[in-house]
Amino acid sequence: MTNPLSWESIQDRENVRPEFGASHVNYAWRRHRQNSHKFENLENAFLSKNNNIVRLLQNLGGNINSTNYAERGNCLFIALWYPDSDWAILCNPTTATLVDREAVEALPITKQRDDELVESLRALFNSSSSELKRELNGSFYSQNIA
Repeated sequence: MTNPLSWESIQDRENVRPEFGASHVNYAWRRHRQNSHKFENLENAFLSKNNNIVRLLQNLGGNINSTNYAERGNCLFIALWYPDSDWAILCNPTTATLVDREAVEALPITKQRDDELVESLRALFNSSSSELKRELNGSFYSQNIA
């Protein structure tokens, strides 16, 4: 039996790049496979100056990549996890929560609009308990992970 998810169990790994997946309006689910396309660590994912996920989710054209790939549409969800963790941090534009890593890893890569897959992500997000939901803002990392 796996341990229940908790923010207290989240530990950043300074030199380990987390896995990263994103859902956009016209690009339902993609994962970054190359290390050079991944965040350096969780701190970098939430606090980097130009390409953090808060900017990507909350600002149209909020980071360099979203500007270069406008055809993907607005970013709807982002997930970060380590391959050996029980958890994945799943974020929508206003909130972050913890979900089961295996559920996120099982999502099929879908390089086109797929409202059913986006609805599956929304259902996964909504199935997380309210105690695990946290406001996604500039203080998120320091208040929940650091």
